[in-house]
Amino acid sequence: AFKDADFSDFQRPIAPQINLATMNRYREDWTLPVLFPPVAIKNHLGEVLSHAGLKQLRIAETEKYAHVTFFFNGGSDTTSPGEDRVLIPSPKVATYDLKPEMSLPELTERVVQEIEKRSYDAIIMNVANPDMVGHTGVMEAAVAAVHATDSAID
Repeated sequence: AFKDADFSDFQRPIAPQINLATMNRYREDWTLPVLFPPVAIKNHLGEVLSHAGLKQLRIAETEKYAHVTFFFNGGSDTTSPGEDRVLIPSPKVATYDLKPEMSLPELTERVVQEIEKRSYDAIIMNVANPDMVGHTGVMEAAVAAVHATDSAID
């Protein structure tokens, strides 16, 4: 809105004359300076564990699956040898305050099974519900999400 000459989502009677930069490259078509350009990450966690001959499990529900896969692998969708992935579907609700535990019970059950099997040297899990429910701004639901997480850890 500040620097796009073609911006039309709302009226802008005065286009401010400012210097503006982005923290990361958000879009290739933006000509704004980027403070932190993309960096190719080598020897990300998945590679390190794989090169050490360790088996790893990445597990999360839909909303945070990319966080335990793509982001942990340095922005790559490729898997390393010995890396298994499990995606637990997030609940189909309008907003997550309606189901503050989200898919944590299923996620927890699967992780406990994997721990008991002792098949993996590393298990990387993301617990989505406190974050996702917190974003709804419904305090009672956010508290319920944290309680669900506390119960899952017990």
